[in-house]
Amino acid sequence: MSDQFQQPVDPLPTRDEVGVGDVARGLWARKLWILVPTLLVAGAAAAWVKGATPIFKSEARVIVERTETPFTRPEAERNQVAERQAIDEQTIASQVQLLMSRDLARGVIRDLKLEENPEFDPVLAGVSLPRRLLALTGLTANPSGQTAEERVLDSFFRKLVAYPIDGSRVIAVEFQSQDRVLAADVANAVIDRYIETLAGSKQEATREAGRWLSGEIEELRRKVADAEGKVEAFRSQANLFSGPNNTTLNAQRLGEYNTQITLARTEQTQAEARANAIRELLKNGGIVEVSATLNSDLLRRLSEQLSTLRAQRAEIAQTLLDRHPRVRELSAQINEVDAQFRAEAMRLVRAAENDATLAAKRADEIAADLEKLKGETSQSSDQEVELRALEREARASRDLLEAYLGKYRETLARESSAAAPPDARIISRATPPSEPFFPKGVPTVLIAFLGSFFVSTGIVAASILHRAGSTPPSAPVMVTRVAIAPPAAPSAPARAPTMPAQQSQMVTPLGDGGPAPAHVVKDLASRLAATPSGYRIAFAGALPHALTLDVARALTVMGKRVVIVDATDRGLGATALTGLEGQQGLHDFAAGKARLPDILHRDPHSRVHLVPLGRPGAAPITAMADKLTALLSMVASVYDQVIVELRADDLSMIAAPLAGSLDQVLLIDEEPDGGALRAALAAAGVAKVESLAPTALRSSLEPALSAA
Repeated sequence: MSDQFQQPVDPLPTRDEVGVGDVARGLWARKLWILVPTLLVAGAAAAWVKGATPIFKSEARVIVERTETPFTRPEAERNQVAERQAIDEQTIASQVQLLMSRDLARGVIRDLKLEENPEFDPVLAGVSLPRRLLALTGLTANPSGQTAEERVLDSFFRKLVAYPIDGSRVIAVEFQSQDRVLAADVANAVIDRYIETLAGSKQEATREAGRWLSGEIEELRRKVADAEGKVEAFRSQANLFSGPNNTTLNAQRLGEYNTQITLARTEQTQAEARANAIRELLKNGGIVEVSATLNSDLLRRLSEQLSTLRAQRAEIAQTLLDRHPRVRELSAQINEVDAQFRAEAMRLVRAAENDATLAAKRADEIAADLEKLKGETSQSSDQEVELRALEREARASRDLLEAYLGKYRETLARESSAAAPPDARIISRATPPSEPFFPKGVPTVLIAFLGSFFVSTGIVAASILHRAGSTPPSAPVMVTRVAIAPPAAPSAPARAPTMPAQQSQMVTPLGDGGPAPAHVVKDLASRLAATPSGYRIAFAGALPHALTLDVARALTVMGKRVVIVDATDRGLGATALTGLEGQQGLHDFAAGKARLPDILHRDPHSRVHLVPLGRPGAAPITAMADKLTALLSMVASVYDQVIVELRADDLSMIAAPLAGSLDQVLLIDEEPDGGALRAALAAAGVAKVESLAPTALRSSLEPALSAA
């Protein structure tokens, strides 16, 4: 049976083990390191505020908008239905640049004589020593190497700020100065000159337009005169004189001939129709209708006589016979008047026929003249086309001249400042401020106090955490040593927590310059630290747990992330030395009752993580080879070193399933039949197998035991 010797040493001082209470107590213990710098900085800030030169800031505001009225707006824009183009963000930004222009600044400097003020020209009051040093280092410009205008302009623009107010067309102009009155005067002078510049630019543009229009008008007058002269000369040469309505004589004659032909044809038609109508009425005996149609006095009288005579004959025919002399007399009179009526009617028919004949002849003559005129007109059509072209050119030049004359008259009327108002107006003038803008006494001291307090507190807290997280070479490390005795029956292994007190002895800690056992642990840890990340090694033997925990703790001191998987019989591995037996572990993971985060536990005395066996006896470790393989693959992606604790007998039975999950096997206190185990591991595919013989361990532990 083997005895165990454990050294109860101080835990590794890690940052994770320092709580909020520890930091608070450390800060209270070092309160002077916090309060003294805080009070010194706050006092220095108060002294600086008291001795600093106050700076005042004044603000003026202008709004950019169209200030023209319908009476001052140009005629071309006045007749438009839509408003002028809206003022956009680019326009506002352009106005801001105008406020910050050097020409405008020169005018303000000249008006207020700022070049004579030492605040704006540092050379007048003498260049300070700090500024000279900065100029020598090249951090600032040397005032002596600049002209007076450049120095004043630089100071002016450092104090002037112009910016647009969000969501509006208002521009704010701020100016800073040591003189509160001067700050307001400069801000007001800037916006006044800005308004004058806008108005002057409009007037200058109007004057330039007037000068240009004047030259163009003179040129157009000459062109119009030349064009109209060409028209008249060509009209006289081609004999293309114009009559009323600006039409040529030939065109007028053609129209008149067409009218005359139409009238003659109409007259002919009317005369023929009248003659035919009279004949038809006489044929049918319609004497009354003929008289009404011809509107003739003679026919009307004859028609009335016929009517009277016929009435008399009808009256006496009631009492007298047809052969009565009176009846016969009336009949003779009726026949005579009827003959006269018909003779007169036929005369009128012949007269109408004669009129129709004359009208037809006149129409034929006019048509002949029209055809002749058409021939003459066709011969002069080309000349008329050329004449119309000359007239269009002259008319276009005349229209342009009239338009330019109207614009020129309007330009002359808008040359005064009242007729061309600027597109901006002042809405708020600057006033001398009552309080300085800089420095702010209470806020400055408060910020200095709070800033220095928090910085001092942070530095002290960082110092506390740094001391807690640092591990100097002389820091004590928990090292458990194993003294090897001849192998005993595996059914009675001793468990560290229940070991009698008389079986424990003290061994010199690792790194304290102690005897050889510390060297063995350090050598193993150094060799494993050189392996790649995710390296998986199995510690197999009867009692491997003490050496396993020592090596794992040493690896964490070297900055490695280490996990120990306890797969020993009944959980007698490293978890027995850390008091984690009975916690959730490998058995729970294999049964699906716990996840990986649930089975990872922290070593109370180091940064090592452990996976306990879980419920011992629930199932042999050989039945969980596949779950153990999956677990090793998962933790290998997180930790730098994965150490598996196994009994040699269990390793020989599950060598084949674990071969792909192990990079190395370290045999502790190798059994007499260890050759067969090595052969089984080699057959399973584990190429790297190393033995740490019991004799070597025993010889390395004996000096420590004798010294203890």
